Order: sequence, then C-alpha cells, then structure tokens
Amino acid sequence: MKIQYRGVSVDSAEVRPDPAEKWFDFVATVAGAIAAVMLILVFLFRVVTVDGQSMVPNLQDGDRLILTDVTTRFKRGEIVVISRSDDAPLVKRVIAVSGDTIDLRDGSVYLNGELLEEPYIDQETYDVSPGPPDFPLTVPRGYVFVMGDNRGNSLDSRSYEVGLVDTHRILGKVLVHLSNAEE
Repeated sequence: MKIQYRGVSVDSAEVRPDPAEKWFDFVATVAGAIAAVMLILVFLFRVVTVDGQSMVPNLQDGDRLILTDVTTRFKRGEIVVISRSDDAPLVKRVIAVSGDTIDLRDGSVYLNGELLEEPYIDQETYDVSPGPPDFPLTVPRGYVFVMGDNRGNSLDSRSYEVGLVDTHRILGKVLVHLSNAEE
C-alpha cells in the first residue's frame, strides 16, 4: 500500500519514524504537561503554611494547605485564608455568611438564633474584644464572620483588629490539608 510521507509516495512498510523525531515528540509532550501543571498551580491553587496555634486541634503550626481561589462564595464551616495588608495572612473557619445573625453568649455560638454545633472545637467561645463588634451581629452582604478553632488563642472576627471580613480579602478556601506531624 502506498502512502504520502513528507510529500513523497512510499510503501507503508518503508515508513519508520526517525528516532530523533520520536525523542522530540516525547520532550514536547513532557514540557507541555509540566507547563500545564505550573499554570494550574499558579492560577487555580496556592500552597500556604499554617503559622501559629489559632486553628489547633484541627490544624497545627507548620501544616501545609492547598487553597483554591476560583470561588467568591463561601460556606459556613469552610476554612479560608485571609489576606491582611499590614500583617501575615490568617487561617480561619467561616462561621457566618451574609445575612446571618451571630451571637456569643454563655460560652456558645448562636447562628440565626440556634445553638451552633461545632464538633471541631474543644472549648467555650467568648467575646474577646472590649470594643466592637457588638453581639448579636448581622453579617452584611459581601462579608463573612470567621473564628479560629482554638477560641482561647485566636485573632478573628470577634476582635476589632479583624472584624467582619470582606470576601475580596479571602485568598482562597482550603481544599487539601497536609499534616506536618512527625509519624
């Protein structure tokens, strides 16, 4: 059977790819795959390291987190990383979203009038700030209320230093938690 190969009519049994051509195709495929992975990591995901104790016992100092920033909608219970212009980013849990009313009383968190079940914490929750915000508090549109899981050692929305968090300041939500624990 005759086929056209590089503009020449040849017998199909005679067509053999050049080894250099095979090598070039392999290198081009690998380089393309590496470039695609790099673009995905740069534009869709971020890797951050937990710094501090505010999310203990669920996240430890030094744990690595893989974030995605392809969403601007956040759900209660998600862990997010918040940018701060004057300091290091914060890793916190979303407790309330826009329209929710949050209250702190008797060592517990109340969301929309109902006691919030928080199996991820092992201590009571109190208002730690002498000033604003005042509770109960309704979260405005475009904002979230966040707290650390280690409620006794967390700079979060209970403090005027953080307050309600504009969703534009959220770097991303956690997709994957890579523990730094020595095994």
